[in-house]
Amino acid sequence: MSYPAPQPESVVNAPAPYVPPAAARWGILEAGIGLVVLIVVLFGGATVTTFIPGLDPNSGQFWFGVIAYGLIVVYLVIVSFTRGQRSLVKDFGLRFRWIDLPLGFGIAFVARILSAIFVLVATGFTGTLPEGGNVQLGDDRLWAVLYGALIGSLLAPLVEELFFRGLVLRAVRHAVLRGPGRLRAQPAASDVQKWAAGIAAFVSAALFAALHFNSAFDTTLIIALTLSTFAFGLLNAIVTLRTGRMGAAIIAHVLFNGFAIAVLLAFGDELAKLT
Repeated sequence: MSYPAPQPESVVNAPAPYVPPAAARWGILEAGIGLVVLIVVLFGGATVTTFIPGLDPNSGQFWFGVIAYGLIVVYLVIVSFTRGQRSLVKDFGLRFRWIDLPLGFGIAFVARILSAIFVLVATGFTGTLPEGGNVQLGDDRLWAVLYGALIGSLLAPLVEELFFRGLVLRAVRHAVLRGPGRLRAQPAASDVQKWAAGIAAFVSAALFAALHFNSAFDTTLIIALTLSTFAFGLLNAIVTLRTGRMGAAIIAHVLFNGFAIAVLLAFGDELAKLT
């Protein structure tokens, strides 16, 4: 009786090549439309609310956040149910494992250190400290706490990760793997697999950084915020690609935002701008 030749350990333990699910018919088009929806809802809606007579800016900021992020979730659900597998878990990797908790802590810790370094780099380049911070809360303490805890620390991280590391990351990865006209045989070759993952990580991180330009009001903050959000988005993209799910990225985002908001609420804007 003959036996198969033993395979090298590197081959035996190599992960299986990724194959885009055939049922996931959504792609770059849906990601592009979603990006337009995101910009209109978050930026356009925030502008409109400032012209509503009698609207309290503190409560308005909170309810606008609920409605805006809620509409983005609705769009993602529509994409999943009309062009996908009718599951946010199957389509976008919205699931958690216990290992995601320490992974998320580690990413948030590294990202916060990088953020502080980028503030120092930007300050050294411009010669001035940032005039403000990434997070802006109202002057009413109750609404500031509610917005910071529920919107900034929970809802925003969940929805932004679902969009950028769920829809955008996978749409770009699928497009590269499938090739022009979706004609490339699957699974794609190893070099295509690497290119697909790298391009998807870069694009999702770059768009994530661009989303936060509205939070920057001076050159120092623009530089620091661009570098920190891109690095953070890249870390979250890498862990999402390696694990196949968004659990660690969501936890990291919750901790990353939560730390900045806690500092802002406890010590004010002067210290928060350095985080």
